Amino acid sequence: MRELGHVRLFSSWAERDLQPLADALGPLIEVPVLVALVYVSLAWRRRFTA
Repeated sequence: MRELGHVRLFSSWAERDLQPLADALGPLIEVPVLVALVYVSLAWRRRFTA
């Protein structure tokens, strides 16, 4: 039971401290990846529908 308390303590600490970092870095990673996927899909469409 003691280990469960440690896990709960660490998870609440990690969630509280890393959430602002994830909120800031998420869009910085997500947007370029989605734009790259759009470019790849457009290139594939031009290549395979010719």
